Amino acid sequence: MIKAKTERVRFSQAAAGPAKALARQAAAFTAGLLFARAVVFGHYAPFAVAAVAAAPYPLLWSAVLGGALGYLLPSAVSVPVHCLAALLAAAAIRWTLNDLARLRMHPAFAPCAAFFPMLVTALSIVLISGSDAATTALYLAEALLAGAAAYFFRRTAAAVQSGRTPGEWSTQEIACGAFSGGILLLSLAGLTVGGVSLGRVAAIVAVLFAARYGGVGGGSVAGVAAGLAFSLAQPGLSYLSGAYALGGLTAGLFAPLGRLASAAAFVISNGVASLQVGARQEVVTGLYEVAAATVIYLVVPAKAGVRLMGLFSRSEDTDRAEGLRRSVIMKLDYAAKALGSVSEAVGEVSEKLSKTCAPDISGVYHRTADEVCATCGLKGYCWERGFNDSMDAFNALTGKLRANG
Repeated sequence: MIKAKTERVRFSQAAAGPAKALARQAAAFTAGLLFARAVVFGHYAPFAVAAVAAAPYPLLWSAVLGGALGYLLPSAVSVPVHCLAALLAAAAIRWTLNDLARLRMHPAFAPCAAFFPMLVTALSIVLISGSDAATTALYLAEALLAGAAAYFFRRTAAAVQSGRTPGEWSTQEIACGAFSGGILLLSLAGLTVGGVSLGRVAAIVAVLFAARYGGVGGGSVAGVAAGLAFSLAQPGLSYLSGAYALGGLTAGLFAPLGRLASAAAFVISNGVASLQVGARQEVVTGLYEVAAATVIYLVVPAKAGVRLMGLFSRSEDTDRAEGLRRSVIMKLDYAAKALGSVSEAVGEVSEKLSKTCAPDISGVYHRTADEVCATCGLKGYCWERGFNDSMDAFNALTGKLRANG
């Protein structure tokens, strides 16, 4: 019976490895597909290229397939062939340079692998179609966004691969993760129910939970990340960057007073920030989205976002621990160098002493005779004719040396 249980445990462990690998490949494929659906400026989609440039190499081709499928599906992208060509070019760069470890591990490698394919393919379209300056500027902005997103994705992927829990991430890694999540939610912006975007509703719920469990820091980071992503989605939504950021900040400030106070602070702040653009249809729809997200936030059990508490509240302690670790390493390095100098000095002293010391009393006598009698004219008499007398004298001296040193 015990043997049967052991075999079942071994089988489950053996099956867990391929299952996890398959799940990672599916996650990479889904991420590539969703990033390809995230549109900025109304007609540009650079984020699948950034995902391919930043994806871990074992997951590269799954991300490529997902991104290619996302670009081939009908969307608002004006020239999807341009994005698809840049995607394949980024994949080719990754595959060609993968053996150059120092190059592919450089922080600028992923941004460059996303920026240059987007830029080159965009310039090709500009030269062929004769686009005006405004369109050329948008293509350049698209390439820059691809490079910036690749940096965020790469930092987030490295943090996930490190095996550390999100609560152990640094502040920079949390910010990169927040921006990556905002871009991922941007792909859902096109899913609407009665004009209300499900992607923006999900983003507001995430900001409220981040503010509830992360305080001012969590709400601000999540608000800025979500606002920046959705403000670039299409013209007329630029006010969202300020509305979400201000809402996340105030929601974090009022988080100690409870969920209702935090949600009310977000609603009021978002409404105040929206007043600057007037009573346009986009603003009215945005207020509906905030109302829907607030209701969802209040209905969802509080424990659903408990993990965010460790994500945002422990980052400062992690930074301090990292600084302390570096300080200890620096001091140990100085101590090692000092001990190395001491070791060299001891070695030199030992070498000099080895020339004058002897392992036993006989050796002392031999060294004494060699140094004292070497230049004496009576050396032959003392150590040839009077050898016995000389040795008797040394033997008589042995007792006094052992007694008095």
